[in-house]
Amino acid sequence: MVEKADYKMKKTNLIIGIFVLIFLAVLVSADVNQLQRGFYSSISDNGTAVRTTNPVNDFNVIGFVCANEDCSIVNGTLWNGNVLNSGSNNELTLTYPEVLLQKGYGLFFYKEGYIPYEYRADWRGNGQADNNNVFLSKKENCQVPINDLMISHYGDKILVNATLSSDVSSAVSHAGPLNYVPDSIAHLYSIDADVTFKLNGPENAEMSDNVNLPFSEHKRVYAEFGIIKAGQYNISVTSNANDVKCVNSIPLTVYSNLLIEDNRTNVTLPTISILSPEAKTYNTRNILVNLRSTNATSVFYNWIGVNVSYTSPQYVTFNEGSNTLTAYAVNDVTTAHTSVTFNVDTSQNNQTNNQTNGSDTTPPASVTNLHLISRGTSYLNWGWTNPSDSDFSQAIIYINGINVLNTSNNYYNAINLQPNSTYTITIRTKDLTGNVNTTLVSNTATTLSLPSNCTTNCNNVTEPDEKKSDGDKKSKRLVLEPYEENESIAGPIFLEENVISLEKSKQKVFDWSLVILILFVLGSILLLILIIILLMGRR
Repeated sequence: MVEKADYKMKKTNLIIGIFVLIFLAVLVSADVNQLQRGFYSSISDNGTAVRTTNPVNDFNVIGFVCANEDCSIVNGTLWNGNVLNSGSNNELTLTYPEVLLQKGYGLFFYKEGYIPYEYRADWRGNGQADNNNVFLSKKENCQVPINDLMISHYGDKILVNATLSSDVSSAVSHAGPLNYVPDSIAHLYSIDADVTFKLNGPENAEMSDNVNLPFSEHKRVYAEFGIIKAGQYNISVTSNANDVKCVNSIPLTVYSNLLIEDNRTNVTLPTISILSPEAKTYNTRNILVNLRSTNATSVFYNWIGVNVSYTSPQYVTFNEGSNTLTAYAVNDVTTAHTSVTFNVDTSQNNQTNNQTNGSDTTPPASVTNLHLISRGTSYLNWGWTNPSDSDFSQAIIYINGINVLNTSNNYYNAINLQPNSTYTITIRTKDLTGNVNTTLVSNTATTLSLPSNCTTNCNNVTEPDEKKSDGDKKSKRLVLEPYEENESIAGPIFLEENVISLEKSKQKVFDWSLVILILFVLGSILLLILIIILLMGRR
């Protein structure tokens, strides 16, 4: 009888152990799974992401525990810090803990040669989360803007040393929802670019430098030339993206002239550009001549072999057919010039020309495509398209109803703003004769909030470093104007594009799997108790 009782006891203990193991296994599996699928996305010239269904295989993901709302600070990792890989297909299942850790998780999906995809998650509990698509990107056309060209020099009479420097910006902006970049993939958050400086004249010289530009940032690149002889030089600076994350690279070039005379070491260069006429066909012979120059002691233009002194915009009666106007800016150092060719065809002109004899009373059209380019805790940067009217002069800029600037540029960067505050930009347009378009074009935007852990210098956390010049040398910043060989490029050049607006899934639905799990555990416990009672009764 004792042996039979021992056998029943051992059998009972075995059954209890099995059910305990089942119960523990159920508890351990209480977490959330989510299927991630990788696809290709291209970024267009205007910053729009064009998503496709083309799969991207063999992608990686690394996860971090966010310590604040924008995940600029992390405190721990997911999956023990391991990098997960999708292997030979484009699907990867992720597992999140049952209990939410701190402020949720920041996930970085990446692959060499692609712009990473950022994802903010706060799944917790257990069961299956909604499937999610991630998009690894390349930019269709990359340009590295040249923001300025500076010439510094020192020396004695004929022989001088010249240093050229340019401030260049990244072709891609950081636009993801996370403000943290892991060190292990920091190289995927930058664009490699080549910057080439050329001097052509009595001596020809060329220097190139490779610069790595983190997303949304800019750097200054230098090229120092040795002893240069006196004479007239043409200077060009060319930037070109050299990165596999760019499908195509579009070079940008700015030009200037430099005259070194026998008895001079100070060179202040004049610049000249033609705002009107433009390289197009006009249906009137009376066309506005509007020139813009800097550092000039005199300005004149030449048409049909005659030099005409220029002091302010003026209407000129041109000939039918093709016309070429050349403009000159002169100072005691050198002469800068540029030209434009345009056509006059009045055969189809059946309308009264309001601009004849200066009787223009028609204001220019309004600006279009007013949009926010970028923002930070203390700045908002807007861009727009100026009207195509030949006599357009300025955009009148208001911020919250206050006139802050009149400019011919197509962008405005409002600085020294308050964080997490809303501002409205309003723009009117004005022509050369003073006609103002009273139509208001507006856009409202809000600055970013300060990081929760920020205590000092918070308003400047997103501002770029100030440009610096060599204090030991005489420096002159040049605002460059395009030559006719490169009319589409003006200086200073400004280009900033949003990369992609990343979506994150935070949808919470009633989880029936948790109810099923609880019922299963309770049923197992009741069944275990029933078996124990039956076994004890047989004893």
